[in-house]
Formats: sequence, C-alpha cells, structure tokens
Amino acid sequence: KVVLFDSDGDDITVENLQSLAGFTDLRVSKLGEDGLITNVIDSAVNLGLGGAKDSTRVTGTLKLVSPNPFSLDQKAATRATGILLNDAAIADGHTTLTFDPGHGLAIGASFTIAGETGAPIHYVTGVSTNDISFVPALVNGHGVQDNDAITIGTETPGYYVDGSSTGTLKNLTQIRINTAVLAGDSISIIDAALDKVAQMRSDLGAIENRLAYTVSNLMNIAEKTADARSRLDDA
Repeated sequence: KVVLFDSDGDDITVENLQSLAGFTDLRVSKLGEDGLITNVIDSAVNLGLGGAKDSTRVTGTLKLVSPNPFSLDQKAATRATGILLNDAAIADGHTTLTFDPGHGLAIGASFTIAGETGAPIHYVTGVSTNDISFVPALVNGHGVQDNDAITIGTETPGYYVDGSSTGTLKNLTQIRINTAVLAGDSISIIDAALDKVAQMRSDLGAIENRLAYTVSNLMNIAEKTADARSRLDDA
C-alpha cells in the first residue's frame, strides 16, 4: 500500500470527531482528477455515529512533480500468469513440470487445471535438488488431457503500470485556482519555478566566482608584468 503523510510525518486521515446530537454524519466523496464537486466518483461514504462505516479506502492518482527530469522504478516485474500444455505425451498424468525456484512456484503454492470437473485445486508438494517440481494428479481416472491448460495462480506486483511515459510540462501561464486541485497544482508549478530560479542563481553565482577569480589572476599577472618591465628599464 501507499501511505500519504504530511510535512510533520503524520498520516493523512479523514475522521468525524463530531459527537453532538443533531449533527449528520460526515459524507466522504471521491472527486475526479479535475477536482470539480460535480464530478463525484461512485457513491459517498458516511463516517460518523449513524454511519455503517468508521473508515473508508481512498484510491486515486499520484502526481509527481519536479523541475528536473526523473524516472520512477518500482523494483518489480509483471510475472507470467499461465502455461499452456498441448503435447500428447502429457495425457498419462505423469509429466513433470519444473520451475526455477528463484522465479517459479514455492512449496504449498496452488494451481488449477482448466477443463477438470469441479475445478479442484492442486498444490506443490516437492522440491528437487535445484528446482521446484510437481506432477499433475489423476482426476476422475485420467490425467492432464491433450490441449488442457495449467493456470498458475500468480500476482502482478507493483502499483504502477509498466512502461515509460512522458510527463506534461507546466509553466506559470497555466496557474488556475478554480478548484482545490487546480490550486494545489498551481502551488506545485510555482514551487518548481522557484526551484529552477534558485538553481539558475546558484549556477550564475558559481560562474561569477570563477570570473572574479580569473580577473584577480589577470590583475596579478599585469602587476607582475609591470614590475618586471620596470626592472628591465632600470637595468
């Protein structure tokens, strides 16, 4: 899960602390990305004394802002969800399927075989020297049939869609405060612009320091050259 927190490190929560009689429950609604109150997603959730819930799950979009180019790596890859067996040699029910233990099934993992009556669940029970293996069991007097598919229960880790995309560039001409969402976006745009100005000032300050050092060196060279010429004239 992704937990959002404020600048003090506290979790961001929505709670109804009202306990006085005559007050209605706190109604929590999810708005669309445009932030308009007319764009309500799903139904409102009541939080309070009379409500059936005292908490709710919030889903939405995370917006990442930076004045510099960046990338997001979620350190996870989408795993395969199934293996199709279509060899007639597996019909005897004794074919062994072997998986790399670093990427395959663990002992106790379950899988199902499409086409079986009652959809029984099979489990991995054995480990070979290097790999994890299992043998499809006989069901109703027969084993895995030709062109049957073995579907392996897996999950897709990570919160973000795989693949690369390009962010949308924003500038100060796109500042809007019509809604809370647009106002928050405007603050992000202004913060990014201020960061960029600070970076440019830092770069210009470094250049100015180098120019001042160069000018000082040139002045020293000119002074020493004049001294040398004076000594030559005296000689």
